[in-house]
Amino acid sequence: MDGTPAQKADFVRQVKVNVEGFNQARKFIDNILARAKHTRKPGGLWILGSGGVGKSFILDDIYYRYPPQETQSSRYTPVLSLSFEVLPSGPPYYLV
Repeated sequence: MDGTPAQKADFVRQVKVNVEGFNQARKFIDNILARAKHTRKPGGLWILGSGGVGKSFILDDIYYRYPPQETQSSRYTPVLSLSFEVLPSGPPYYLV
């Protein structure tokens, strides 16, 4: 593979593994973002799982397909990611 180390790393980050679980996740996320355009209620998605199962991989794909859009006066970010060191404790917390 030709290119600089940075170009090679960028290529590897953009390669998508076309397996059924990944395709299902993409469709699910696309549906959530499509629904968000038609409602005023806030929404969200938690991507949970053990280390190494593909959470960051899916998040990178979302960022790649739904990048922030900027105009002269505003910035629209369709995806916001929050990371927590530990799960919240206390009463149940829900994203709705």
